[in-house]
Amino acid sequence: MLRKKAIVLGMSGLVVAAGVVFSVKAAQADSDLSASDISKAKISLVKASELALKEAQSGKVVAVDIDDEGSSLRYDVTVLTDKAEKDYTIDANSGEVLRSSNEKLSSTDTEEKELAKASPKISLSELQTSLTKKYSGYKVVNVDLEYKGTKLVYDVELVSDSKEIKAVVDANTGKVTKEQTVSLNQDDDRHDEDHDED
Repeated sequence: MLRKKAIVLGMSGLVVAAGVVFSVKAAQADSDLSASDISKAKISLVKASELALKEAQSGKVVAVDIDDEGSSLRYDVTVLTDKAEKDYTIDANSGEVLRSSNEKLSSTDTEEKELAKASPKISLSELQTSLTKKYSGYKVVNVDLEYKGTKLVYDVELVSDSKEIKAVVDANTGKVTKEQTVSLNQDDDRHDEDHDED
């Protein structure tokens, strides 16, 4: 059911109770946006997550990504509770909620229910800060929170003006356990590195 199968980031303050999720896909560039494109957004990824959580009134942010729709930048945010999945589309300039949906979870949606209860020690704000320091010149495109076995991780996607990095980050320690860099223009692998056995 999740819009993007489990990363975005656990958040501080209002959002600290909310795990946040972003996604990693195949070994090719997934984003059509560059760092320069994302820099035009007036609302940050963290702020968009806070706005969605406020709209939902309760729950945990488990997925956030930024994309363009026509000439407008928009965030898609997924909030989970133990009973429902709520999706929001938020204008990246005004913060206006453009669309929303609410779908009840069924007894078979065990992954979603587990994510709704997850408590990552690294917040979304902390994750974004550490990633932008580690990867200078890159912007976070999306984050998904997921379990890999029993380990809670963030799957993160970042872009510069020419490359895309897909990284897996331990949601409790903040350690990058895997990263891969691909060209935004050529869709070919430039770098693929595992930092531990996961």
